[in-house]
Amino acid sequence: LACDAHRFPPVMFLTQMAGPHLSFPQLVSVTRFQTAGDYESYLHRLSLFPRYLEQATDLLRYGIRIGWVQPNVPLAGVLGQIDGQMVQDVEKSPLYAPLREMPAVIPENERERLRSGARACIADAILPALATFREFVAKTYLPAGNRPIAASSLPDGEAYYAHCVHEYTTTGITPADIHQTGLD
Repeated sequence: LACDAHRFPPVMFLTQMAGPHLSFPQLVSVTRFQTAGDYESYLHRLSLFPRYLEQATDLLRYGIRIGWVQPNVPLAGVLGQIDGQMVQDVEKSPLYAPLREMPAVIPENERERLRSGARACIADAILPALATFREFVAKTYLPAGNRPIAASSLPDGEAYYAHCVHEYTTTGITPADIHQTGLD
């Protein structure tokens, strides 16, 4: 089965283990921070994070419209994950971490310019965008996910479940085969 984006739209990316609230902060751990240029690139990425959250919100709203929403029970921890990033002291933000200690090859005046830029971006753009995203998740997305956890409760859910079985097992077995294996 090929994944048909219209039949099985990629709109259920917000989970307790993944989503924009987790993937972007994890960028820090896989980004090189050795030169001023590396930090400039990082600041540019930071400046785009609010747009990323807006786009993610638009996709999640689309998912709500077409009935493709994660069940809200497994998402219980997402608000706490977002809250963990809503810091009072910008320098305690996980996104500020790479700027706490910078390589000596970057002159001190350049370091302070980069730090100042990061503080401003986090305080003036990222924290407000995270607050807006959190409000959307709390007031719109979670209530829309008040459904059973079974994939069969989604539009065309039986076919979607069969697709997932094929996708994740890379075999030709069916959901019924898996169920029977469990019963056996």
